[in-house]
Order: sequence, then structure tokens, then C-alpha cells
Amino acid sequence: MSKLKELLESLQVGAFITIEDEFSPSTDHEDLVESFLALNRITKDALIEELKQSNAELSAWLDSLYADFGQHCDLSEQGILGVLDGKTEIISGLTKYRAEIVAFKKLFFLHGAFIADKKYEEVFKQVKDAPKTLIRVYNQFNDELFQGLKKEIEDKKIKRIVALIDKKLGGSDDQGVSIISNELKTIKEKVDCDSLSIIFSSNAEPIELKEPSDYYKYEVNKNVPDSVEEIGKALSLAAHALLIENYCDNFIAAVEFCKDKAFSSPLNLFEVLKKGGREGNGTFEIFHNWFNNVASFKIEQRNSDNGRLWYTYNDGFPELVSAKTEDVKEDVALFREINSFEIFDTFVNEKYLPLGSGDIFYSNKDKKYYVLFGQDCDLLVRWDNENKLVGRKSKYGVFVEAEFKQALSEEKYVEKRENNQDIVY
Repeated sequence: MSKLKELLESLQVGAFITIEDEFSPSTDHEDLVESFLALNRITKDALIEELKQSNAELSAWLDSLYADFGQHCDLSEQGILGVLDGKTEIISGLTKYRAEIVAFKKLFFLHGAFIADKKYEEVFKQVKDAPKTLIRVYNQFNDELFQGLKKEIEDKKIKRIVALIDKKLGGSDDQGVSIISNELKTIKEKVDCDSLSIIFSSNAEPIELKEPSDYYKYEVNKNVPDSVEEIGKALSLAAHALLIENYCDNFIAAVEFCKDKAFSSPLNLFEVLKKGGREGNGTFEIFHNWFNNVASFKIEQRNSDNGRLWYTYNDGFPELVSAKTEDVKEDVALFREINSFEIFDTFVNEKYLPLGSGDIFYSNKDKKYYVLFGQDCDLLVRWDNENKLVGRKSKYGVFVEAEFKQALSEEKYVEKRENNQDIVY
């Protein structure tokens, strides 16, 4: 399975949109029918449904033809007439509906039933193999077409689209980039549909990834032999950005939810704090854990409601990421600190946690480290039901002398240099 098809399925892409000014509808009825039979079922059904409004007889004939020969027959060697050789009734239908088929060439084109340029041939082959991805093709993209696409996304409740767009679309300006920045951004904001995009250009230029929007404008060269694989890598890059953006949006919404519940339901939170205090936990720790638990609940809920975003990284992913060394030096120090940030580290109980087995103590007397051992339930400070201090069950703790080597802290993260960038994980 190619990376492009794999991502279309794992990302649950509802529609694959191609905008290329060099495309044009086929005018040969055999080419149109042959291209129609190669469509995936979801796109075929959409075409038939729309055609039925204007010509029910032709739509029924095409639907029946697809049922017998759609997708599972190889048209590449013999063409449509070769496959239908000897099937006189069907061939006569092909002749009968010849003019009507050509009359609907624009409808066929919109649904990807046309003879694509060689540069796009493998791309469309992969997309047509993705069973749940609707195909839409445009050779221009004005406001009328945009509104039609937006309405279709709303009507079909499509949650995620991928757009492959020519950079200039026949003009001197980067019109394709403008479509990503404006129309596709509007779809995400107004229709609640994720939009991932890739620029497909004969003069692809390297792009430095600094802002979230840069990840949706990665340029793939049309003229390279493995352009379909490069498109898969670029889609992985866009999916990476979408994952981060969606999670951050969900996290912000979850924080607001937590704040609202903390103030609107004070007695609930008070009981949580009181019970945690009886167990010997500090107020900060109790609230911190409660907040994280509520936030995680809300993030998971929003994630499920909006459709999960699953995708797989691929080996080509790092090749697409470029960054200047001088721009990331501060990030290296930050990631070192983040990746070594643990409950018990070089802090003096900075998180205000209660005593627990495994706590490390430093003795000012003999300048040695000691590790506390014991049952947490015995080490905790407790209160009774009348809020009177009971104290710890264990009056003494077991301390074991320990020695720590500096090398241990280095094992908390791995640092390497790759593609002119320092990477810490």
C-alpha cells in the first residue's frame, strides 16, 4: 500500500480535491465511460445521484454497467470496447447514449472521470483505490465553485478533506497558495471540516517550516519520478500540523471547561480537596490532579465527537523538515529541561507532594543521599472523620543509602544532530 493511500484511509479523508488549470473534460464517450468505471464506489454513487436529477435513464444504465465492470476489470490494456467485446447489448447502449454521455462531460470531470495528465495518473490511481474518499476535480476555482464545494461538505457531513493544488493555476501570482490561505481556511473555520493541502508545482521551491500554515503549503515537484510518494510525505507533514492544532484547540476548550466547573460547582471541588487532604496530599497536588483528570476527560470527549485523527509517520518525514541551526539552539535547552522534568528530580519537592516511598533525601550531616522505603498508606499524614489530625501510621522510615552518577540524568533524553538540526527526545 502506498503512503498516500494509507494516509487517506487512516486519516479518514472524506474528499480528495484537485485543482489544476491544465485539466479539461474528456470529449470522447468511450474515454468518459472508461474513466467512470475506474472511480471508487463513493464517487460513482455521488455522480449517479446527481445525474439522476437530469437523466434517470442514462444514470440507471451507467449504474448497471458499473455493477458489472466497475473497478474490478482491467481497462488499461484493451480499453472499454475490448472489455465489452461480444457483449452486443451493452455496446449498443454505449452507442445509444453516446451524445448524452458527452453532454454531461463536465459532471464526469467534476467527479474525476476524465483522462488525467501523466503527472497525475498515479495520484488518481491511489485516490480511486481509497474506498471512502470522494473525488472532486476543478480546472478553476471561483467563488461559485467554492460555495458549491462548501455546501457539499456540509450536506455530506465530511469532516476532513485533502487538496492537491497547482501553485499558479495559469496566473503570475501564486493563486494556489492563496486558495489555501483563504478558501480552505474558511472551510475549516466555518464548516468544521479539517483541511489538509499540498502544492503541486513544476517549479517547486523549498519552504521553511516556521508557522502552522507553512505545513499546509509544502511544495512537491510534478516532474520527479516518485511524485506520488512525495505527496504522501507532504500529506504526513500536514497531518502532523493538524494533529497538533486540533489537540491544542481541544486543550484550550478543556481548560475553559475545567475553569467553569471549578467555579460553578465549588462544593464538588471542595469535597475532592477535603478527601485528598485526609489522605495526606497537598492542596496543589489535589487540584493539579483533578484539573488534569477533568481536562483529559474533556479532550477525549471532543476527540471522539469530532472524529479521531489517526495517521502514521513515515521515514521521509524528517527529510521534509528543515531548520537553521542558529534558530533552534534555544529549543534544544528547553527540550532538555522538558524531557528530564520528572516528579523527583533536582527540585526540592517543588510540586509540594506528600512523603512517598522512593523519595530521595540529602543529608547535610554526612553529605550523602538516602532513599525512603515504606508503604505509602503508612507514610501519609491522615485526618479522622472530624477533621482532627491523626498523623502517620509509621513513626519511623527506612532510609537506604544511595549513590547517583551524573550519567543517569543524561539517559533521560537522547540528543542527536540530523538534517542540520539538533533533535532532543
